[in-house]
Amino acid sequence: MNAKKIISYTLLGIITALLIVVIVLSFVSKKLSPTLASISTSEEMMSPTEITVSKYVDSKEYIYRMQKDNFNEEETKNDYEYVMKSFDGIGTFTYMQQLFLGLGDFKQEIVYGKTSSISSLHQQTDGYLIEFAYANSQTLKNPNGTVYKNNEDKEVAFTKMDIFVDNSNEVSTYKLYFKTYTSDDTSVYYVYNICANVNSLYEMAQSFDEADKLQGILG
Repeated sequence: MNAKKIISYTLLGIITALLIVVIVLSFVSKKLSPTLASISTSEEMMSPTEITVSKYVDSKEYIYRMQKDNFNEEETKNDYEYVMKSFDGIGTFTYMQQLFLGLGDFKQEIVYGKTSSISSLHQQTDGYLIEFAYANSQTLKNPNGTVYKNNEDKEVAFTKMDIFVDNSNEVSTYKLYFKTYTSDDTSVYYVYNICANVNSLYEMAQSFDEADKLQGILG
C-alpha cells in the first residue's frame, strides 16, 4: 500500500471517528437543574401541599393557588401537575449544546448567604414567581444526591421553594430560593444555582394569567 492510500485511509478513519463522537454527544444529555424529586430526601417533595403562580403589578400581587387537598375542579388538578412536569423538564442539554453554549464549566451548587426574603420575592416585577410549599419540612439535598450540610455540619430543612421566571427565551443561570427554619422567619439563606431556559415555565404562567386564573389581589 502506497503512502497516499495510507494517508487517505487514516484521514477517513479520523473523520469517521469524529462524526461518531459528534453524533454521540448530540444525543447524550446532562441536566443542569434538579427535578423536584432530587431536591429533598422526602417522597413528599413530589406532592407539594400548595403550588402558587403569582405576579406583582402596581403594588399588588395577583396569585393562582393550587392546593393538593382542595382541588375545586379537574382543571386545577391538571394545572398543578402541569407545573410540576414543566419544572422537571427544564435544564436538560446535550453535550453538544453545552459545548456550543459554553456551559462546560457550569456547576450546580447550593450557596449559603442571606440573599433575599420571601416577601421581596413576591414583589419582583416583569415576570412570575412559582412557589412550591410544604406542610412538613423537607431535607435539602446536594446536586449529587447527598444530604446537604451547612457550615455547622447540620442538615437544612425547608418549607418553601421559589423560582422567579422572566420573559427570556435564552439559556441563563437562575436561582431556587428556599425558606428555612431560622430565627429570621422570612429570609432566604440558601439558594440553589441552576442553568436553564425557563421560557416554558414563563409561557405556562402566562397562560394561567391570560386565562384570568391569577386572582385574589393581596394587599
